[in-house]
Amino acid sequence: MKAKLLIVAAVAVLAGCSALRGVGPAVRDPRVTSVTVEEGYIVLDQEPIVVRSTGAKIIWRITTQGYEFPANGITFKQSTNEIINCGPTGGPHPILFQCTGTKATSKAKFPYTITVIDSANPSGPPLTFDPTVMND
Repeated sequence: MKAKLLIVAAVAVLAGCSALRGVGPAVRDPRVTSVTVEEGYIVLDQEPIVVRSTGAKIIWRITTQGYEFPANGITFKQSTNEIINCGPTGGPHPILFQCTGTKATSKAKFPYTITVIDSANPSGPPLTFDPTVMND
């Protein structure tokens, strides 16, 4: 009797798990990309950034003190409707930059330029780097 009850309970649990398939966040954002400045070079902790769902937030965060994003901190090499609504966030000295990935196509690469400036000398020469965002 106990074995039958255990089997029935296990089937109920598995049926419940099956019913939950597809439930949950529809958007899988890429993890936040850490941006550091080392010896005058921009270093990212992921390259490429992979977008796996429509509406995914793509966020870059500068972790080196004394640097910030200018208004054009992320610019894509070609005009695309794949990456939209890009801009710095976080106040007058933004260390965050965010875009939205539309994932209108699959398996595509989108080269971009990341630009950071010295907060103490914003009119000085910017640092740049040319990585990639891609759809999976």
